[in-house]
Amino acid sequence: MDDAIPTPPRMRARRFDVFAEYQRLQAEEKGLDADAAKGYGLWLAKVVAARRFAKKGETKAALADKSKAGQEEPREKYRSLDGEPQTAELFDREIVGRMGEDFYGESFQPAIRAAFDRHERYADIRDAVRAGWNAALKSSGADRGASEEGPNLLSPFPTREGGTTAIDRTGESSTR
Repeated sequence: MDDAIPTPPRMRARRFDVFAEYQRLQAEEKGLDADAAKGYGLWLAKVVAARRFAKKGETKAALADKSKAGQEEPREKYRSLDGEPQTAELFDREIVGRMGEDFYGESFQPAIRAAFDRHERYADIRDAVRAGWNAALKSSGADRGASEEGPNLLSPFPTREGGTTAIDRTGESSTR
């Protein structure tokens, strides 16, 4: 029997992370190659998060236009947001790197894959699958994640206060 303690996440697992991974799996199931599926999962997660936290109708309309523009890029392997292709490398940095490669490979990805293979809906697993990981991280005192409310993304998105949150290349966040 293996008594090894599972590798904990480096930071809190967010709904955003679960959604991006779930969408990656759906994209692969629909025939996208692994790299394109990562890019698609990240792109869609950012579009949905940006829509959710958009404040004004004008902003939501602009985001809807970006979403449509991304969907109309069938010849490109990766969809873009603000001119930046949402690539597999970006997925690996913003999702996998944030939580840690070991945690992603040993715990996160297999758990999401198992739920996906059981045909569980994202809305049914998004909180339950994260609960144990986040509680363990919090009790260890190593919880460096941001609140579950904000989009805490690695690229700027609107906050509920009307500013934007950005995380620079060093991992430091700032609200403008």
